[in-house]
Amino acid sequence: MPEPVRVLGKDALAAALQERARETERPLTLVTDPGLLKEALAEDDRLVAVTAWSAGGRQLSRELGAPHAVASFGSLLPLSPTGPTDVSLPDHLDEIGRQLLKKALGEALGEVVEVAEGPGLVRPRMVAALINEAAHLFGEQVAEVAEIDRAMVLGMNHPRGPLAWADQIGLEVVERLLVALSRAFGEEIYRPAKALTRLVSAGHLGLASGQGFYSYERTGGVPS
Repeated sequence: MPEPVRVLGKDALAAALQERARETERPLTLVTDPGLLKEALAEDDRLVAVTAWSAGGRQLSRELGAPHAVASFGSLLPLSPTGPTDVSLPDHLDEIGRQLLKKALGEALGEVVEVAEGPGLVRPRMVAALINEAAHLFGEQVAEVAEIDRAMVLGMNHPRGPLAWADQIGLEVVERLLVALSRAFGEEIYRPAKALTRLVSAGHLGLASGQGFYSYERTGGVPS
């Protein structure tokens, strides 16, 4: 009997994944909060995947000393019914185990594209870097938030501005990945922008909190 996918986390991605309510033939737990990975691993009968926004399954498994095989997935908000999701599978799995895990992830997430393990995988890593550069521009008073976003939407044909996108993802989630990327690669591009860090420290986490780079009306989530 297929089982519903279990989601551990309270951020915007967790809510979106829970709403999708897919089912899998193999029990699967998707983790969006790295602090809950240990709880997920306590259930031996379930496959486990942790969001790439947390850094990645390999890194977190090593930090926890967990012998379990943990995959990573790189879903972006807003979730698309047709867009692919980056996934990375544990390299020590045999071929049968890899195919079972990949099949379960495909059933839960839709189309998946296998990539190499690393903080952020592919798309979340690129989006985090884009958001960080936009936050640097804002913090350096090069342009206002709406102007930066408008430049990317109209000038670069992006579907949404990077700072509005950051608010949708959750600023604490973006900062968490940037810290992991900075530790892994030591590149200046990944050092969290001060403007981003200040907002997170103040509890202004984006759409979910009602305030981020934009202010939001509680009833409609409209930036102002």
